[in-house]
Amino acid sequence: MSGETLQKGTLVLGEVSLADVNKRKYYLIDNQGRGRKFVYEITVGMRSTTWYIAAKKSKKQVWSPIFGYKVPVTLGIDAVVPIYNDQDKLQGVFSSGIILAGIGTFLNDLNFSPSGKTFIMERSGDLVATSTLETPYLKNAQGALIRLPATQSQDPQTRAIAAYLQAKYGAFHQIPDNLQLQVPFQGKTLFVQVAPYQDRRDLDWLVVVVIPDTDFIGEIQANFRLTILISAITLLIATGLGIVMTRWITYPILRLSKASQAIAKGDWQNSVLLENPVAQIPEAQSIAEVNTLFDSFNSMTIQLKESFETLEHCVEQRTNDLVIANRQLESLANLDGLTHIANRRCFNNYLAIEWQRHQREQNPLALIMIDIDYFKRYNDSYGHQGGDDCLIQVAEAIAQVPKRPSDLTARYGGEEFAIVLCNTDKEGALQIAAQVQTAIANLAIPHETFIGHTVSLSMGLSSLIPTADQSSEILISYADKALYTAKEQGRNRAIAF
Repeated sequence: MSGETLQKGTLVLGEVSLADVNKRKYYLIDNQGRGRKFVYEITVGMRSTTWYIAAKKSKKQVWSPIFGYKVPVTLGIDAVVPIYNDQDKLQGVFSSGIILAGIGTFLNDLNFSPSGKTFIMERSGDLVATSTLETPYLKNAQGALIRLPATQSQDPQTRAIAAYLQAKYGAFHQIPDNLQLQVPFQGKTLFVQVAPYQDRRDLDWLVVVVIPDTDFIGEIQANFRLTILISAITLLIATGLGIVMTRWITYPILRLSKASQAIAKGDWQNSVLLENPVAQIPEAQSIAEVNTLFDSFNSMTIQLKESFETLEHCVEQRTNDLVIANRQLESLANLDGLTHIANRRCFNNYLAIEWQRHQREQNPLALIMIDIDYFKRYNDSYGHQGGDDCLIQVAEAIAQVPKRPSDLTARYGGEEFAIVLCNTDKEGALQIAAQVQTAIANLAIPHETFIGHTVSLSMGLSSLIPTADQSSEILISYADKALYTAKEQGRNRAIAF
């Protein structure tokens, strides 16, 4: 490699010539996107790169293993697609790369908790990205990049959680889905959720969200300590006054002692809240100091009662705010941010619950998998904003078809949706699928690159009576196979498996 050091964010143009495909030349670009100044040259054996080998081996669209980039020097992952001719001969590989540092920046921008953290790791235990912006790799003596295990992270919390998971489950492959646990850390408790992130392109990561207990109960504990402090001060004052005044008076001090005990118990009606307390105690009328003391104590009692009422109101308000925040957090965790219907996490949990219930009751459980036909073409033609609008309209239309509260409509991922139909056989599922197709046809969303010129759906459905030796994955598998059959038969149709 040769050339000058570039600042972060500088755009460069890479050039590869047919004369020597193993050499890449990089140029600074002008405002027209043309190379204007040579800055780098590197030699890379294309057919020996990690992403090329991954595409050739998989023979399908897939994510490559995480590997080290040479320009810039960092870790990244590529989405690769092998290209074949009509004779199934490999012609080349299309690759689009993502730098892991970008994922870390995204995690750092999340604001779900004052001191919470998020990190992603592979099932091997190696870090992918972290909200602390820690570099997820090391360099050996030769300058080569080495993956950084989460158990060796520079962040103490990340390191402690990874070590805890490894000690409890032996290997990260053994960690169950949607794991929630509490990890002790330096005298505090960390609330941890470990959720798998998987897709059909062989991506299998673990997303770990960490929230310290102090984020939840910090203000409540502060108010509680203040209440205890005020109560202790009040008790000390009452006790001190009793010791000093015992030498001169007996009965008035006894009344004060009883009043202080009533305050400590929260019994304000039996305290010294009187308009003229001294007049009701004949023994104290001739003692000016006692008269003044009673007036002061009465005033202090009123102020203390007001303080307690204010503190109780604050604690109640903070508790209500925490309950509302928890409900909002739970709602956000189960909704898709774009379409505002159930997300993949909610779908997985709901399907698992209904699978167990239908197994007990021996009733059929149906699943419809839905895919928007040629959605990539739609995005290419109308742009990502148009694609998002299309997804929102389709989601709203699909969600309005199932009428029963027990049915669930969810966004499965990308342009895919799923409908869980309780107590429904194959014929009933086909009727729902037909209603969905009618609803989408009525939308008449333009799709000029498709034969029908409007957006349409391909659907695969399955219905089973669950048994003890099966899991809900078989229902998804059957529906997925039916969906691919629908695509192979020309799309814009529903196929039952």
